[in-house]
Amino acid sequence: MLLLSTSYLASVAHYHLILKQGEYQIEAKEHFVKQSQRNRTTILGANGALNLSIPLQKYSNKDKTEEIKISYSEDWQTLHWRSFEAAYGNTAYFEFYEDELRPFYKNSDIELLIDFNSQLEDVVLDLMKIKRDRSYSKEYTEQEVDWRSLLSPKNQKLKQQSYFPTYHQVFSDQHGFQPNLSIVDLLFNLGPHAANYLKEVKLLQ
Repeated sequence: MLLLSTSYLASVAHYHLILKQGEYQIEAKEHFVKQSQRNRTTILGANGALNLSIPLQKYSNKDKTEEIKISYSEDWQTLHWRSFEAAYGNTAYFEFYEDELRPFYKNSDIELLIDFNSQLEDVVLDLMKIKRDRSYSKEYTEQEVDWRSLLSPKNQKLKQQSYFPTYHQVFSDQHGFQPNLSIVDLLFNLGPHAANYLKEVKLLQ
């Protein structure tokens, strides 16, 4: 069983793994990992790579991922959406997908991070016409090949040694091609060709 961490608008590598599997499982029982893909995504803007993080309510280092709650004390939804518009508003496919994604940045009624991420992931998979069965772990499990840590944004080796074919990015003229960004970078730039791109990715294990 492919075991992945919950991820906010996860990376290209994350979705490549999902595409390869008939089913996958989201780790719910781990102690929450700070400064990770669980509540952070990276897009490409005019000034280069831009990290967007979902603020969280106070938690302890013993709290499990399934218990982590989103904080709406600051208007991060507007900030994130404006960042998407600035980065991708001129792409060929932004207008095709914005109506599906926009509701996540208007409402504040999804309490748990894992629920927000999963509902957003469902929309992204549907936009790419990918159907996979997802479940949630019942207990924390050690794995020989642990994609929960390998997919961490801090793991530069994965990005540098894996194969991510180049595609046109809006600001690549200034910053060069940036591999393995948020799935929205792929969606807005490649549109219906995004799923075919995922098939071409080859990940270092």
